[in-house]
Amino acid sequence: MNELLTIIVDLGLDTLSAYDPIKLLNDISLFLNCYQLQSAHNTFRLYAAYPEGAYLLFPIEEDQNAFVKRMAMGDIIKVIADRFEKALTQAPQVYKGVQLAKKKACIASAMMKAVCFSRSWIEEVTVQKGQQFTARILVIQGPQEDPSQHTMIVNSIFACQKLRVNIDGLILHPPQSKFQSSSLIQQAAFLTNGTIWEIENPAKVFPTLLEVFLSNVIVRQKLRLPIAESSKSFNMSSQCIACQKYTSLGYACSFCLSLYCAPTVEAQTSQCHTVKQCLNCGKELSSDKVI
Repeated sequence: MNELLTIIVDLGLDTLSAYDPIKLLNDISLFLNCYQLQSAHNTFRLYAAYPEGAYLLFPIEEDQNAFVKRMAMGDIIKVIADRFEKALTQAPQVYKGVQLAKKKACIASAMMKAVCFSRSWIEEVTVQKGQQFTARILVIQGPQEDPSQHTMIVNSIFACQKLRVNIDGLILHPPQSKFQSSSLIQQAAFLTNGTIWEIENPAKVFPTLLEVFLSNVIVRQKLRLPIAESSKSFNMSSQCIACQKYTSLGYACSFCLSLYCAPTVEAQTSQCHTVKQCLNCGKELSSDKVI
């Protein structure tokens, strides 16, 4: 069976403050080596999500040599490291400046690219070759999410549902952090029959990838995998774009569908209810803000 695995790595400042990017990419490279050894029909792609966009680390699309893409697994760690350094040199402004310091990685851009490639890959496998397939997207990110990317990520989730692409999530918590996990990735895993997992120790990245995410959804049904506490209950609330708090009741911008907290007596003077224009698209919001 043909299988496509797309990995999206959050390289925003929140993640890099707790996890060494070189060590993280090295663990992912080792995991991809093991994944490729499973079957010659396995295909994978690796995207790095920066505050300014998404960058394809592997494979090297401009290299048309299939042997280099599929068989030179011994050099994959070096290739990914070189591509990572190249990405930083092409976008030196990514980690500089006071304003950019608070920005999250653009997970939505990477997910849209992953969905677009998955669609073309599925068409090639099913229509041209008439073969069966499984496809999944593994998002490795920090616990905090950017509510301004909510609409694009939701569109990606709907597209994955239609294409039968599963979404897995590995949440990287800083040690002894009190951040609430990304509800959007939890919802994506729930809606696409994926798996969500959370870790706090950087040394557990590679073992967790092997133990939980090496097998696809079909094989997981026949294995006895460990069950994380986060996978037993899913957070179905959404994050307000103004105050960054999670809410189960609110209102949305009629143009871009950005979410805001519901007006309450206790929160009439909060930042959410003093916004006159949408923080995402700039459209004027209704003055009464009725749900």
